[in-house]
Amino acid sequence: MAALSGPLRFARYAFMPNRLGYCGGDDNRALYDYAVASTVDRGLAELLGRFTGAMPYLRLIARTTGIGDPFDQRVVEAYWIGNDLLLQVEARQLYAHLADRFANQFSARTRELVLGEAPAGARPHHSLHVFDVYTRTSDAAHTLATMDNCRVSWGRVVQRSQLGVVDRQSPRANAVNVTTARVPPRATSKLQPGL
Repeated sequence: MAALSGPLRFARYAFMPNRLGYCGGDDNRALYDYAVASTVDRGLAELLGRFTGAMPYLRLIARTTGIGDPFDQRVVEAYWIGNDLLLQVEARQLYAHLADRFANQFSARTRELVLGEAPAGARPHHSLHVFDVYTRTSDAAHTLATMDNCRVSWGRVVQRSQLGVVDRQSPRANAVNVTTARVPPRATSKLQPGL
């Protein structure tokens, strides 16, 4: 099987958070159609450009690694699931990026917490945005369920029908941190063929 192009990989990872209304534009059906048809054109690039949370991180990764296209497969992979490109983005570059984008949206205490992620080893990855930035910048109610629905994770389909049943792990919180734990299999939304 050939590797997915960057735009198609982006579309497939972004599809469900977009469908749930967390990010991107409001044309989820078009995003789905592009992903299933494996079509890459200007229209897909325009749809993906509406992901205002993700796109600045992709541009940062591309710029700091000398890759001219933020939709390059390596850049998209780095942001959504991680790869060695993330190691090339220096803490000072991520710090400046976060400060430029978000500093005016935070109280002094929250700004200190978020900007402190860069020197503490954070990378410009989807999980940074979901667990640390989005939870502080969005108007959405932030619960573990919201983070769980937005994060990239794995699961195993244990039953196929109109609704799939997936065996998976889900975030759990205690007074100190967030971890994952195995949870009872749950029915998913309607299975999406081709994704």
